[in-house]
Amino acid sequence: MRRLNPDQIDWGDPRDPRRWRKLRPEDAAVWAAFLDGPGLGVTRAAFDVLAGPGLAPPFGADEATRRMYAELSRHEIDVIFELGARTYSAELKPRATLAAVGQAYFGTWLLYQSQPTLALAEPAVICWGAEADIAAICREFEIQLWELGPNPAEGLV
Repeated sequence: MRRLNPDQIDWGDPRDPRRWRKLRPEDAAVWAAFLDGPGLGVTRAAFDVLAGPGLAPPFGADEATRRMYAELSRHEIDVIFELGARTYSAELKPRATLAAVGQAYFGTWLLYQSQPTLALAEPAVICWGAEADIAAICREFEIQLWELGPNPAEGLV
């Protein structure tokens, strides 16, 4: 597998929380825990990577409609990172669901479609835990699943 072209990705320090500013707080907590565990060797990362321009608006649409289509139909990948010799395109979720798996799989595919000079990174989902059968689905579609264990925020009032 070819590597991602570093000139087209805003790589930076994976441990710098300022780079996570657009992540939801619960997703940022998953990322921080990943870095302290399985992701200890992450060398660099890019956050909120646009995976495609979104749907084209209807012909003759006004400016507001064109902007709405652009904003609501595009997909941003939570994080692209390098770990060892591999590059991953990951969704960060407190709980992995079928929707998260779809975001990881098709977000990676959209990234490649919109930027064909980039090689496909491997899709991944990083979470505290997963719904039943998610691990089997990830294996079937070659999606890396990292389950980090119990969510420390569960049970807090």
